[in-house]
Amino acid sequence: MPTTRKKLPPTSSKATKLKRLSAREIQDLRALADQTGKIIPATSPRKGGFCFQTIAKDMDLAKYWPGKSDSRKEAIYQFISKVYQNHPRLIYRVFRENLARGIERRHKAGDPRLTRGDGGAR
Repeated sequence: MPTTRKKLPPTSSKATKLKRLSAREIQDLRALADQTGKIIPATSPRKGGFCFQTIAKDMDLAKYWPGKSDSRKEAIYQFISKVYQNHPRLIYRVFRENLARGIERRHKAGDPRLTRGDGGAR
């Protein structure tokens, strides 16, 4: 009796498709990077200090952290946009778990006041 092989569905060799960002999303992500950069620093001089670089490492997102960047704001933007493109829902967890910690850090440093986007104090 001849054996018949079960046909398997063809495997896809396509790479995972990145989410394309609209101009509005890019603008919003840049504003978000600017605002959160005032609360959470991009890098820290201490090894393991609280910053976006260690957040990326702790959440296994280090592959999305840019190596060297011209500015810290640009590094934060690149990290946020890459995470948002690859894992759109994960970006909320990044902020939810770390934003309060960043505000506490800022308060301990003696600079707790944050200003509105229009420059007026709260």
